[in-house]
Amino acid sequence: MDKSFISCNHKLFWAAVLIAILTIMSGCQSSKTQTLPNVSLQKSAPAAPVKAQNAEKPLPPETHPFGDIPDSQTFVKYNSADGRYSIKVPEGWSRTVKGGSAVFVDKFDGVNIDITAAAVPPTVKSVQSGAAADLERHGRAVTIDKVLAVKLPGGSSVEVDFSSNSASDPVTGRQVRLENKRYYFFRNGKEVALTLWAPQGADNVDQWKTIAESFGWNL
Repeated sequence: MDKSFISCNHKLFWAAVLIAILTIMSGCQSSKTQTLPNVSLQKSAPAAPVKAQNAEKPLPPETHPFGDIPDSQTFVKYNSADGRYSIKVPEGWSRTVKGGSAVFVDKFDGVNIDITAAAVPPTVKSVQSGAAADLERHGRAVTIDKVLAVKLPGGSSVEVDFSSNSASDPVTGRQVRLENKRYYFFRNGKEVALTLWAPQGADNVDQWKTIAESFGWNL
């Protein structure tokens, strides 16, 4: 066989191999530089805080309401331990005093006077967004009925009417649904929250009026 023919075929073979290799390399390079889809990877926004819900459910009102303060009940004047205010409370009720604050209780009825420092007088709006909202979040199945401005002998006040569950009786464990009235008074950097409560359905309109209207500052 002609040597020149063999040499020519040999050269053609290696040329074909070289072309094939270059073609493969070109394809690999193309696959490496292929543009990926434009996917935006964003951090998920943190979940909005969930409003705390009180797990306690409202109790039904008593079928036979009790807790009326008798019409014959005697009221006595109480002067706070810090000397800042005075108020009439039912005689004979158990008393707990802590600083300028005091609590008077008879079974499921009660009167609480809580005095704290405050920078400005309360308003309907500030109580709605502050104290009343806190009551609903943290109280015992609290339902706010109304918030309104009232004028009493002890001065301008914000009244909050609400219902709630009572604490459990320490002996029987019984709970009842309560109706409550709270009055916020302010003077000279001090705020008093006067709270009255009784089993829902009890008739204490006149007695509560006597207590609320007897509050007065000694400042």
